[in-house]
Amino acid sequence: MSSTKKTYDYNELINSKKYEHGGNLFNSAKGGNQNAHDILNIFNEAKKKIDFSANINPLGLSKNALCILKNIKLVKFLIENYPEVYPERLTDKLSDYHHVQSNNIIIGNGATNLVYKILSILKPENVLIAEPSFSEYERACSVLGINTLHQCTFLKDGFKLINNTLAEFIDKIKNLNERDFIFIASPSNPAGIITPLNTIREILKICKKKNLYLILDESFMDFKEECSSKYLIEEFENLIVLRSMTKFFAIPGERVGYILSCKKNISKITKTVAPWRIGGLASALAVASLSDKEYITDSVKYINKSKEEMFNAIIKFKTFEIIRGEANFLLIRIKSAEHHECESIPATAFTPAASSAFTTASASAPACSALNIKDYLFDKGILVRYAGNYRCLDDSFFRIAVKKRKENKILANELKKYIIKLKD
Repeated sequence: MSSTKKTYDYNELINSKKYEHGGNLFNSAKGGNQNAHDILNIFNEAKKKIDFSANINPLGLSKNALCILKNIKLVKFLIENYPEVYPERLTDKLSDYHHVQSNNIIIGNGATNLVYKILSILKPENVLIAEPSFSEYERACSVLGINTLHQCTFLKDGFKLINNTLAEFIDKIKNLNERDFIFIASPSNPAGIITPLNTIREILKICKKKNLYLILDESFMDFKEECSSKYLIEEFENLIVLRSMTKFFAIPGERVGYILSCKKNISKITKTVAPWRIGGLASALAVASLSDKEYITDSVKYINKSKEEMFNAIIKFKTFEIIRGEANFLLIRIKSAEHHECESIPATAFTPAASSAFTTASASAPACSALNIKDYLFDKGILVRYAGNYRCLDDSFFRIAVKKRKENKILANELKKYIIKLKD
């Protein structure tokens, strides 16, 4: 098969993508169009694409939320008037949803915003991050002049904090200074791994002795609510749980996140936050979504079934290894050259010395680049999340969201075509 291969200055590329995220539908829809700033044009272009790069509930908004949006007079009222100074209605609804007290909750303009807020208020000297993980933890520290340390988890352990990796992580915790932070995402992103409650409790006990904070990011925990560590917040004053309504409730454009923690921590954070922290429409949609019990149950069932079907469809291709995880996405690794042929990237590109953007679990580059797959799928109108810019991963990894069955089949078929094309 004759084709024109793309060439990359790999180190430059990785560094430029260090803090790149999924869900860049606006940018992908703009392209080189002269009407790129026309929102209707962007909307029409975006509709032509299938976005597997953002892990949003494929069922979309709940029926309750849609009822609000269909009431034009109500939407107009919510936009034209100031929201609650402090979002009391949503706070009370979250209190009922999680079975915690209202004064254990503080709401913010998205979970990412709250990461920056917590760090700027409590001002740790060092932050230890379990990797691979959400890049905004590290970016926030960089912006605020905070030193970061990292603990890789590995493919051989399913990216779990277990065995030697957990022992190393605990050793690093013991070497932290008083009031330093530890970040763990559970489920993790991009692997979707949940850290068991007993491990969280073990870490919290060590943190308590050293007066350290554990920031536990449970942004994807709505998909597996029974595994949440939220009920430990009163037992451990050093636990701060981050939650998001973006993923499960499909309202990323409204930016609703919140913290669950002990009353002392919530009071400390509340004193520094500005009024009107979320908009009236965002608050109304969030309250309505939390009230839709049928939607919550149906979402979990649908995503679990759709995810299993997607896993079974892709695992048949011997080209890929899949980390299933517990969230609404799959982390996929391209196996080595013995299964297929693809553009080769020098192994030196993956050594820690070659790039300050990340360290790798292996210094050997895979023969097939995830960037190639991303580019191929983009040309087909499909967006996936390149994962080579996560710490402890390399260019053999990409992540896909679980979407509706019809869309999942389209992606599986395109991956199949890509593999066949490589063999021609």
